[in-house]
Amino acid sequence: MDNGMTFYQCLQSRGADEIPSVPSGFNTTEKLANTLDQFCVLYNVTPALLLSNSRQHHFCELRQLCWFLCYTRLRLTHVLIGRIFNRHHSTVIHGIDRVQKLMDTEPVLKDHINSIDLWV
Repeated sequence: MDNGMTFYQCLQSRGADEIPSVPSGFNTTEKLANTLDQFCVLYNVTPALLLSNSRQHHFCELRQLCWFLCYTRLRLTHVLIGRIFNRHHSTVIHGIDRVQKLMDTEPVLKDHINSIDLWV
């Protein structure tokens, strides 16, 4: 995946069969991808890196934060988030739980996540 691609273009580059359908609350997959593009801009990371298999700590944390926002704010299921990010749903559950536990112990993170809602 090219670094200059949008989130939707990254999903398209996987192939037409691999673009997951979104719940009825969203009009199009592009709308979801635009929201995720805004997340990428906020954290200065490319969609390709967010979708990659990289295990670098920084990217793992950003990916888990993105999953948390998709689950809590966009109301996507664990399975759908897993399909979007090419991960097993149990990996997504673990990542979301990890962010939730960090929020419980770190009030600064909780405030930060609430401020993301205003931006994204």
